[in-house]
Amino acid sequence: MSHYNQGNVWGRVIKANNGKTRDKGTPFLELEIDCTNPEYGHILAFGRLWGKEKIAALKAYLLEHKGEIIRLKGFYDQYEENNTRYSSYTFYDFVLGNHPASRAAFILVGDLEHKELIEGEPLLHLTIMRKGADMDREQDLRIWLFDPEVYYEIVPGDLVEVRGILRKRESEDFYGGSSDSPIHPYAMTTKKRVRK
Repeated sequence: MSHYNQGNVWGRVIKANNGKTRDKGTPFLELEIDCTNPEYGHILAFGRLWGKEKIAALKAYLLEHKGEIIRLKGFYDQYEENNTRYSSYTFYDFVLGNHPASRAAFILVGDLEHKELIEGEPLLHLTIMRKGADMDREQDLRIWLFDPEVYYEIVPGDLVEVRGILRKRESEDFYGGSSDSPIHPYAMTTKKRVRK
């Protein structure tokens, strides 16, 4: 199985709160990251940074460099609450220095379980097996296709790679105002992969 999950977020950390898991008391840093971009819309990414040393280093850096764009690296995930699906990230590292425009991105390779059209918008249901330190984890992810033509090139059972971002389909209306387009995880490139 050639499954893969990578999440990358470039943005400004606007909230960083300490937390601990209920079961083992493992520390994490709960992050809210502003990834606003004129092309993609007003985007906020949420995630947790793990690792005591990484948490201490990021907190120290943020004290001295508020408002700078940093890159956080990890995994992309989703969860459901009140019948609404949300995106989240699990971070294991961060990179300082000059970074390109803000964005919340993902690269995923998984099995296409199902596909559907919702109000004309193509939606993929991907299953990804992610290896963990303690156990393997199956992820059920829903990814929207930015290019609707790709919908007809893949079928359930295919191994599919998607590279995408959290964004609005249209960030602004004709007059420069914010569009009412919802924020979704959109695949900007999609291709069928060969199983190994």
